[in-house]
Parts: sequence; structure tokens; C-alpha cells
Amino acid sequence: MAAVGAAINTHWKRHFIPIYILCEGQWIDVVRKKPRAKPKPKVIVGKGTDTSVKCITRSRNGILFLSRCYVENKVEDIVNLINSTISDYDIKSVEPWKAKYDTYCSFKICFELGDKKLKEFFKETITADRWPNGLLVMPFGLKNLNIPSQSS
Repeated sequence: MAAVGAAINTHWKRHFIPIYILCEGQWIDVVRKKPRAKPKPKVIVGKGTDTSVKCITRSRNGILFLSRCYVENKVEDIVNLINSTISDYDIKSVEPWKAKYDTYCSFKICFELGDKKLKEFFKETITADRWPNGLLVMPFGLKNLNIPSQSS
């Protein structure tokens, strides 16, 4: 019986899940079909000229976390810094953020992106050339963004 099983092609393993049951002291091989994945429907975005039904305008926010600022820096100082370094994007809000220690302060900066992509925003804004020496700048609340790091 083992020789017959070895000669059978093993392509069936992709479509079936082997299950083993103990029956009267021997393991019996029972095969169950894998559930098939349902195909995802295709999504389209309309390009027609009919204006009777209107869609919403999509706006995105890009949020940066700025830290290691001098304690006496105010929101106005950060707004002036951003206006001089990043003039491509509109500032939506600048909030002081509670720092872990009293020796520095942090800020959460929200930008209005419009139709621009979030990844492109972070690639453009998180560069060492745009920010003063020693400031820590990173995306706020996002993980796995895969932004290339700057080598010094």
C-alpha cells in the first residue's frame, strides 16, 4: 500500500487538507477540500461627464511628529519654521505635544494634502536637509511606511 501512495502525484496537496484520524489503533488518512477564496470584485472610479450626481472631494491629512525642540519654542515659532522650509503644503494645525521629560518639547503638525499621496508627502518632508540640526521628525501614527532612511 505504501508503494502505491508513493507513486501517486502530489499535486493534490495544493487543493486538499490532509486530516489524520485514529481508528482502532491505526491512523487513517482522510482528505478534506480547502475552501476556495472568493474573487474580489473590481473597483472602478467614474470618469463620465454627467453632473447630476456629485461626488465628495477627497482630502487627506499628513501628520508629522516634531520633537527635541527647545523648551521655550512656541507654536508660532514652529509655524514660521514650517512656512520657511515646507511651503508646498498648507498647515492645518500645530499642536504642542506632551513630552516625556521637561528638557524638551514636541509638536504634532497636521498638513492638508488634497489629492497628493501620503507616501510622496513623507518622502518630500522627512529629509535631513529641510529641518534644523538635532530635531527629530517622523510620521505621526503610521507604521510600515517604508520611507528610505537618510544616511549621514
